[in-house]
Amino acid sequence: MNAHLPGIKVNNLWNRKLEELKIIFCSNAGVIIVTWFIFSIGEALSNPFFSLYVKMLGGSDVEIGIVQSAGSFAGLLLMLPGGYITDRYGRRRIIVAMTWAIAAISLLYVFVQDWRQLLIVVALDNALHFHQPALMAIMTDSLPPEYRGRGWVLSSLIPQIPWLFMPVIGGYLIDLWGVAGFRLGYLVSAIMASIAAIIRTFLLKETIKVETRAEFSLAEMLKSYYTTLKKIPRSVLIIIFEWPLVGTLSMMILSLYGVVYATEILKISKVDWGFANSISTLVSMLAMLISLSFIDKMKERNKIISASLLINATSIFLFMYLKSFEGVLLYFILTSIVSPFTWPMLSALIGDLTPRELRGKTAAVENVLERLSATIAAPIAGFLYVTNPSLAFTISIILVIIRAVIYLIFVKEPKIKEK
Repeated sequence: MNAHLPGIKVNNLWNRKLEELKIIFCSNAGVIIVTWFIFSIGEALSNPFFSLYVKMLGGSDVEIGIVQSAGSFAGLLLMLPGGYITDRYGRRRIIVAMTWAIAAISLLYVFVQDWRQLLIVVALDNALHFHQPALMAIMTDSLPPEYRGRGWVLSSLIPQIPWLFMPVIGGYLIDLWGVAGFRLGYLVSAIMASIAAIIRTFLLKETIKVETRAEFSLAEMLKSYYTTLKKIPRSVLIIIFEWPLVGTLSMMILSLYGVVYATEILKISKVDWGFANSISTLVSMLAMLISLSFIDKMKERNKIISASLLINATSIFLFMYLKSFEGVLLYFILTSIVSPFTWPMLSALIGDLTPRELRGKTAAVENVLERLSATIAAPIAGFLYVTNPSLAFTISIILVIIRAVIYLIFVKEPKIKEK
C-alpha cells in the first residue's frame, strides 16, 4: 500500500494545481490573460524595433523621443475620465468599446508614410487606451486575494510566449524588407487586436454594480479623485508617485535607445537583437513558472522588489560597459530574471492595499502620472542620448538605485488584505 503513496501525493498535487488554474482562468482574469496573449502575437513582431521604424520614416534620434512624448501626452488626457467611468459605470463596457477602437487604429500603422504621420497615429492609439484602469480593476476584482500574485504572474507569463520567437521573425522581416517588414508586422497586430475584441465582447462579465441612470459630472469626478487620494494608503501613494518622479526616465532611456545603441554603435544585427529578446522571454517565463509556487506566500515584498531593482541596475551597467553582444544578452537575462517578481508583486501589493471601489480611480491616477512623466522624460532621454550615450545610461543606473532605496525604506505590507 505504501508504494502507492508517492503517486497519490503527485496526483493530489496536480489536481490542486489544476484547480488553482481553473479558478484563475474560468473568470474575467482568464479572458484578459488570453486576449493579452493574442495582442502580443502582433506586438512582438514590431515593438522591439519601434525606434528604428521612426528612423526609417525619416525621424532622428531626438524625434524618437518626440514621438514617444506625443503618445504619452495624448494618453493621459482621457485617463482620469476612464478611471471615473470604470468605478461608476462599470468595467466591461469601456473595455469592449476601446478594444474595438484600438483594433481599428492599429491598421493605420501599416499606412503611415513619414514619422509625423506615425506621431499622429501613436497619439491616437495612446488616447484610446483610457480603458487601462478598467483592465487593472477587472483583473484585481476577479482574483481572490490568495490568488492575486499567481494571477498577475500568469498575466505576464502567458502573453510572453509569442516573444520567444516573434522578435526573431520580426528582425528577419525588417532586415529583409525594411519598412515593408514593419508594415507586415503591424497588419498582423491589427488582425490579432480584432480577434481579441471579439473574445472580450462575448466573454467578459461585469464585476461591480453599475449606475445605469447616473449622468457624468465633471465636478463629481474631480471630487472623487480628491477623495481617493485621501483614502488610499501611504504605501500606494509612494508606489504610484515614485515611478513618474524617478522610474520613468530610467526606463525610457533603455526602452527607446537600447536598440539604437546596439544596432548603430555596437553594430549588432536586428536578428541578433530579436534573438536577445527571445532569450530574455525564455528566461522570464522560466522565472515566472518557478515563482508560481511561492509568490503568494512571500513576505516583505518591498525588500524583494528593492533587491530586484539593484539587479536591474547591474544589468544596465553590463550593457553599457561590455559594449558587445554578450553585454546585451546579460542585460536581457538579468532583467528577465527579476522582472517576473517585480511587476506581479507590485500589482498584487497595490491590489491588497486598495479597496475595490477605489481601484479604477487609483489605476487611473497611476496611469496619468506615468504618461505625464513619459511626456516629459522621452525628450529628455533623447537629449541625453544624443549628448552622450554613456551619460544617459549612467543616469539610468543611478535612478534605478534610488528606486530600490525608496521601496526598501518607505513601502510597507498591508496588515489586512483588501478583497
